This record gives sequence, C-alpha cells and structure tokens, in this order.
Amino acid sequence: MERSDVETFLEIVRTRNITKAAAQLFVSQSTVSSRLKNLENELGFALVIRGKGRHTIELTSKGEEFISLAERWSLLHEEAESLRAGSFTRLRVAVNESSYHTRIAPFLLEYGHDNPGLRYAVRICDSEQVYELTNKGLADFGFASYEADYPRLRVEEIERQELCIISSAPLPETGSRLDIARLDPACEIRFSGGHFKSMEQWREKHHPGAGEPALTVNAGLGALRFFRDAPRWAISPLNMAHLLARYAPLHIYPLEEQPQPWRMFMLRRRDAEGSRQALFDDFAARLREHIAADPA
Repeated sequence: MERSDVETFLEIVRTRNITKAAAQLFVSQSTVSSRLKNLENELGFALVIRGKGRHTIELTSKGEEFISLAERWSLLHEEAESLRAGSFTRLRVAVNESSYHTRIAPFLLEYGHDNPGLRYAVRICDSEQVYELTNKGLADFGFASYEADYPRLRVEEIERQELCIISSAPLPETGSRLDIARLDPACEIRFSGGHFKSMEQWREKHHPGAGEPALTVNAGLGALRFFRDAPRWAISPLNMAHLLARYAPLHIYPLEEQPQPWRMFMLRRRDAEGSRQALFDDFAARLREHIAADPA
C-alpha cells in the first residue's frame, strides 16, 4: 500500500468529506478520489458508499473495520522511517484540542529543548478518540477532558480549572456581577468534545428549555470566526479563554456559581513498552511539574 493512499483514507475518515480532505492534504479532489480508488483496488473491497447527491462520506462496513488497520499501518510506517533515519526515539501523543493549545504544545516545546533527539507524533482529536487510540496502543500518551474506565489504561487527573464566560461584546452586569439571566441562549457558542453534565445542568437552571444553541463546535479556536461575526458568548475553561483573547477582542467574566471544573486527564497503557518506560515516566513527571509551575 502507498502511504499517501492510506493517509488520504484517514483524512477522509476524519473529515467525512472529499472536499475538506483535499483541502487539508493540499491536493485536488480528483487526487483524493484517485488515491481512494487505488487503495480500494489493492484491498479488493469498497471503503466508501458512493452515490449522487452525497455531501458527506459514509463508510462501508469493511471501511469501518479498516480504520484501525490503517491507523496501525500508518504508525508502523512512520516508525520504520524513523528507524531508517536513525531517530527512533519517538513519543506518540493523542490530545483533545483545548488541552493541546493551552498545555501540551507549550510543554512539548519545553521538553523537546531538553531532549533534542526526541521526536513527536501528535494526533489532535476529540476526547473519545483519544481514549480509543491510547487503548489500542496507537498513542503512548493521551490527554482527554473527561474520565472513563478502560481496564488497559491508567487514567490520572493532572489539572482542573474553573470555568468562565467569554463574550465578543460587553455583557449586562449588576454591580460587579455578571447578570447571567440576561444572557441570550441563542447567542451561545457551545464547546463540545467532552462529557460535561454539570454544564448542561447549569444551562438548564439559568435558561430552562432553551434547547440546542445555534452553534456547537469541538474546537475553541474554530469558534474565533463566529465571535468576530456577531455578539456571541460561550462557557470556557480559563486557559482557553485567555488563549482565544489573544486572537480576538473578547471579554472574560468569572462565574460565581461554578459548574464542576474543567479537568484534564492523562492516559497511559498499563502495559507500556518496558524499554521506554524510563522515558514515559520522565515525560509524565515533567508534565506534572510544568502544570504545577504555571497554574491557570
């Protein structure tokens, strides 16, 4: 199999759209379609369901089954290339978007300065996929925004933060307090990607029966365009709020009545590779120190 064909299939899986996959890969739509057809011909079965008028990609049953094989093949190919280049020391990281931008990326830069021979393979995805990749051994470390029970995984809470409200326009205040009751539910941008029942309960208390917001997005940075377009607000962890405020003129308001705090969990396989155990332990210890030294 050609690496470009496999990577194209995985991008199609991620975007569920040929046009978006082509844009992410910086190739034409016809190239994406050609690579997908090459892979199907080599495998001997269809990976996607084709039909006129389809705007999103639907996988066949064999296409769904092939995802995990394609992921493993891609990672093994990367490791073989690293071995050929003489730089096999590599950490595979799966991380949700908010944790990546606010915590993990800055730490990887710091840790990389002290370990110049180390290479990273980072996958940014929703927390649910973080668990799946780490559980399958396709990531050495995972970072997710909720806790789940996987027998193969050690799940450790390494950070928690209070939530706040961010807004692209000044919000009504009573004295020094934000008047939450006057927030317009129709203007909310809802950040998804984790399991936040306490936030749902908070919304129902202050805006009963409001239903779904106009926009739900699983990436904080992906909401910037919408904040600039019209007066909107969102509930956000503090560090993500400060990150977004670097790129847009946003107002940040503390929440006096807090839902449960946002939390970040570090995932590791219990059967981590013995030859690299010292590296894994050092990486985890240094990350804890990094977060403790720079609280949100």
